[in-house]
Amino acid sequence: MPTLVDQINIAIMTFVHPLSRLTWAMAAVACLAMNTDLHAQRSGSKSANIELTTVPTVPYEMVDKVAFFIHADPRFFTLDDLRRYGGNIKIIKDGERLEGMKYYSLGKEVQIVDDMPTCIVDVALGPDLIIGEPKIKSSTAKGSDVKTYWAEFAHELPVRITISDANGSIIDGWEETSTNQIRYGNEKVATMESGVLGGFTYTSGMMTFDSPMEVRNELRAYEGTRFVRRKAVLMQMSKVIDEMEERLFFIDTKQKVNVYVGKGKHDYTELETAQETAVAAYKEGNFDALDTPIAAWNAWLEELDFIDKKAKVTKRVGLGLHLNLATAHLYRNEFGPCAAAISAARGLAVGDQSKLNECDELVDRLLKRRRAQQANPGFEMPSEEAVEREKAPDFKSAIGKRSQNKDVAMILAGDRYSQVGGLMAQWEAEALSGSAESAATETAEMTMEQRLGAKLTGAIGGVSLILSPFTDGDLVGQPLPAEVLAIPKLVYLDISGMKVGALPSNIDELSMLQTVVVSNNDLTELPATLANIPTLKRVVARNNSLTSVPEGMELIPELKVIDLKGNPFDDGAKVSTIRRFGDDTKIKLD
Repeated sequence: MPTLVDQINIAIMTFVHPLSRLTWAMAAVACLAMNTDLHAQRSGSKSANIELTTVPTVPYEMVDKVAFFIHADPRFFTLDDLRRYGGNIKIIKDGERLEGMKYYSLGKEVQIVDDMPTCIVDVALGPDLIIGEPKIKSSTAKGSDVKTYWAEFAHELPVRITISDANGSIIDGWEETSTNQIRYGNEKVATMESGVLGGFTYTSGMMTFDSPMEVRNELRAYEGTRFVRRKAVLMQMSKVIDEMEERLFFIDTKQKVNVYVGKGKHDYTELETAQETAVAAYKEGNFDALDTPIAAWNAWLEELDFIDKKAKVTKRVGLGLHLNLATAHLYRNEFGPCAAAISAARGLAVGDQSKLNECDELVDRLLKRRRAQQANPGFEMPSEEAVEREKAPDFKSAIGKRSQNKDVAMILAGDRYSQVGGLMAQWEAEALSGSAESAATETAEMTMEQRLGAKLTGAIGGVSLILSPFTDGDLVGQPLPAEVLAIPKLVYLDISGMKVGALPSNIDELSMLQTVVVSNNDLTELPATLANIPTLKRVVARNNSLTSVPEGMELIPELKVIDLKGNPFDDGAKVSTIRRFGDDTKIKLD
């Protein structure tokens, strides 16, 4: 921050060579950041694996004869596109998220059908898009100086999926909107050709290009477009099936959970004890034993302080405690409290992508546990001796292998993307309105104290706060939030452009303030109480409507600069102000 560097330069100006000042300033700022981190409270965690059986999010007895239909405009994608090139099964299996996981049904062998289904999965392909310009890359084969070229690019292909019963009533649904990284060229392909008797043969080879221009031209051509689209469809189908299998079938699995504690100079023994108890409870599957940790986490959250970076429960520690509560309530099937804790965690995790990802993972588990309980009320897992477990069919092989998909219609002509979107919206409005998973996707509204605490940064001797019309537009034209005056050790305040109209008369509650920047705020006067802040060194109040400076400010012992440019001081006021402050304080006027 330039103002910190300015302060450091002032401090070292008398004994550092001019050419070295910036280097010393940067080093001092780095040391300051390190010292701030050392004193700040933080969170630590331990993980545990929960062994459990996931239950389908649809009535498990309905999953008997499953129809899997991919809906696409024939001009966009057809069965011939799927079969045009060999190696489909490799593309659809590459990077398989759940490789090796064994899904199963109970008491019956599930079949893939296209007629008289008991369960229908509709997959509607949306419009595809290459994002940005493809990157052209090149390489040479070993022992050769001949270059080959290929393109790599990000590709979007949104997909909407519904799971319905035999009557077409939607029971579950979701969207797959992830981006794929696609390579075009310098790869093995196998082209399909029709045989004389109706069979198919494949010819293997390498798709290579001799120049960047050739790659670009082929990528824009009809064959290149279809090749890319086919790849994208298969990649998305891989993800769709991964998700679908979790919703249709049972699986014995392990789910990792994190349990957080506070770390720092305070005594966190109680949280550490709660952590040990929770980890043991998760490993044993004894979720009733989480009562004591839940009580401890809630009690500690009552001491959450968003302003004081050295408080016992800071934002970081509080975020961990909310995640603890979300996880505990999740596995106790207490879905409302779980959603509330996730929402609160989201509010504290703004800007921390790893923690936001953890919130998303908890929402996914919440969604599936709640819908499974709703679809299969009172279900209890029978023993393996009581009911035989049947391995789930391999949907990826059925799509990717010609030998698997030749007898079952899987690709239906017709663009149903918009139609399925409308059906999903209606289903969500009726079935999911007010659900726990919907509430968990909302970010809890931050209090002003939380919001200001999130914006504080370290500064020499305390903390710094900057409010900006670009990031705090909703506060523009409003009085300065009263919570600002309660920030301990605030040494730097910048509210330029916030149009506060007037500074509060009790601004001297910021008794450690060193720099205040209040430019472009439509101020007609500065409060007389500024003279009561003995630490004040710099006041920047450009482009306001000031015509004078409060009496007594000339007595502030540390004051070095008052910048009043852009204010309508008349000549007499300029002269009297400069004389009042003398040589010890620099007055900047137009």
